[in-house]
Amino acid sequence: MGFPVPLGTWLRGEFSSVVDDLVLGPRARARGLFDEAALRRLVAEHRAGAAQHGDRLWLLMNLEIWQRVFLDGDEPAPVAA
Repeated sequence: MGFPVPLGTWLRGEFSSVVDDLVLGPRARARGLFDEAALRRLVAEHRAGAAQHGDRLWLLMNLEIWQRVFLDGDEPAPVAA
């Protein structure tokens, strides 16, 4: 078993720009997989502390990273940076 990390806090604070890029960014939106208004609401609720969507956001971020590497052909190192 791993150890717990404050993922929700990180995505609300110092890594909020990563959420903006990977979940709300133009590349993610252009894929058309998810309703943009629903994603914006999810992020807004999480940032406001109205709901705990850290796990959902983490999964969405990882999906976008996977798509950039395996579908778009991006090199993994820059995507992870």
